[in-house]
Formats: sequence, C-alpha cells, structure tokens
Amino acid sequence: MEPVFYPAVDFINGRVPKGTGVWRDLLGDHPLGLLNRNPPLPLLTSALHFLNHRISPMALSHWRSKPLREHYPQGWTGELFVDSGGFMLIMDPYLDLSRYGIQSDRLPEGILELQLDYGADRIASLDWPIPPGLDPEEAKRRQRLTLEATLRTGRRLAELPPHRRPKWLVPVHGLDPDDLAQFTQNTLNALKAEGLIELVDGVAVGSLVPRRLRYLYGEVVAFIRAVRRVVPEGMRIHAFGMSGLIVPFLMAEGATSFDATSYIKNAIYGIYIHPKTYARIRLFEMKDWDRYPCDCPICVGRSPREDAAIVYGKTKGSISSIYSLLAIHNLEVDLDIFRKSKEALLAGEINRFWGN
Repeated sequence: MEPVFYPAVDFINGRVPKGTGVWRDLLGDHPLGLLNRNPPLPLLTSALHFLNHRISPMALSHWRSKPLREHYPQGWTGELFVDSGGFMLIMDPYLDLSRYGIQSDRLPEGILELQLDYGADRIASLDWPIPPGLDPEEAKRRQRLTLEATLRTGRRLAELPPHRRPKWLVPVHGLDPDDLAQFTQNTLNALKAEGLIELVDGVAVGSLVPRRLRYLYGEVVAFIRAVRRVVPEGMRIHAFGMSGLIVPFLMAEGATSFDATSYIKNAIYGIYIHPKTYARIRLFEMKDWDRYPCDCPICVGRSPREDAAIVYGKTKGSISSIYSLLAIHNLEVDLDIFRKSKEALLAGEINRFWGN
C-alpha cells in the first residue's frame, strides 16, 4: 500500500470560491497554489471547517449544491479526504448545528451527508477525541460515542449504491496504547458483527496531536504500533495531524497516510521551517537576512528583510500574501520529508532512513 500525504485546507473560507486572506493565494491564485499542482495533490478538509469562517446557512447551502472541486475553476482532480471535524464538537460541547440542517440526534448521519455533498473520495466518520490525561470515565464515554457513530455511519453507507460510497476510515482513540488497541479491536469486532467490515478501508488514529505538541514522540509511535498489532494486513492506518520528522518513524511502524495543518498554522504565526535543519524560525528573527536559506521556487529571489517589513507595517504590501508564501514553503519541506520517507519505505530501507 503506497503512502499518502494530505495537506489540510479550508475550501469554504468565504461566500465565493475566490477565497479570502491566506487561502486566496494558498489555494489557487499563486502558481504553486495547492489546486494548481501537476500531478494534483491529494487534500484533506474538515466537514465543519466552514464554522471558522462565519459562513451563513444560505451560503453553505450554495456550497453544498455541487461537489467542492466543481466550485473551483482550476480543474483540480486530486483525492478529497473529508474528516468529520469531531474535534470542533469537543471544543464547543454546546455547538448547535441545527441552523445548518444538522440535528443533534442525527449528528453522524448529518456529518456524513455533508461529506457526501462535498464530493468526498475518502471520509473519516464522526469521533470524539481523547487528549492525554482525560478522566478515564470520560474517555470511555467518548469511546462509546465514537463507536455508536461508527456503526450508524456504516449502516447509512451500506444503504448507498457503490458508486456513491466513499472510502471509509474508522476513527479510533485511546488513553494509552493498550487502551487504543482494545478499542480498535472492539470496533472491528462490532463492524464484523453487523456485516459492515467490508465497507472499511482502514482506521484513522486520532488524539495524537496533543502528544506531538508536548514532544511525546515515543508515545505517538507506540500508539501507531499498538494499532498495527490488531488491524488486518492490508488495512490502511491513517495518522491524524502528523507531518515533518516523525513521519518516517510512523511509516516504519505501519502508518500509511498522514495529514497536516502545521504548515499553515506555523505560517500564520510568521514561522518559517528551515529546509535543512528543520528549525522553526520566526520571521522577525530573520529581518536582517538578505535571502532565504532555500532554493525552492517560493524562496528564490525573495528577501526575509523585505517580507518582515511588510508584516510589521514598515512598508506597504499584502501581509496575507507573505503568510501564504510562508505556508507554501513550509508545505514543501513537509512534502520533501514525506517523499524521501516514502522512497525509503518502498526500497525497504525505512528503518535505516535517518542513519544514511
């Protein structure tokens, strides 16, 4: 199974597909925008990402009138992976989606309908993340909710004709690796019992990002290893929110796909990823540099000093354009690490990747 890397994007960031702010350049206006690549990039978006952009119910209805790719003129043909956006429900437990036609008693089905309307080629069904240190009883409650949503999603998918049925990743979460392995096994057993297992393309391991942000890389690796122990051979394992230097280690443990928002989150905070040392450098720390330490098409011919002057209001210019260029550069670093890791995996050398 060939590994896949999905940059995460916000397709619905305004009333029209032209886009606003950073997304205008990042998606399509810049020649290296994510919809302009050849070969096309696979992309991930959250089913609920429109909530970040104050999209009205009427505007969302327009966006749902046809698949997302058909709203954009670039002719992008890459794979579209639509995550459920369950983490947004955790952040706001009182979130009411009824004004968007998604009723609280039909959340799994409502999220799936959104994903189908977006034209998803691959989905992850509704889930409830389990961050480190969560009360064990609350963790069990969230696992029960996730399993219930998984089964309800599977039942609805089974009713669809095959040509309308996207590839399905089942989300799994746990307090620790053993708990995760047990929940994964319980989920697969429940799907088998209902005759839904044949609809499953793989599992998606969540709740990893808080551990990565705390530099608990060993735990992240252990979580992927635990899932690999219990899933059938040939079943995809997706690692939510993983990019950069941890990718080859997760590949070595059996992870086969990844997604990332860090490339744009870093850029919005003015952070540039060094292409050789992978250090995170703030733009204001580079204000005396005449050139970027990179030969990618984004960096060649540009000056950190001039970019910093625009961002900090010393000279006129588009701040959002600077951030979008930083994001594209940061993504190029992630993609380079992913490509090299993938080549090493396919050559049977992933375990020696960083030693060469």
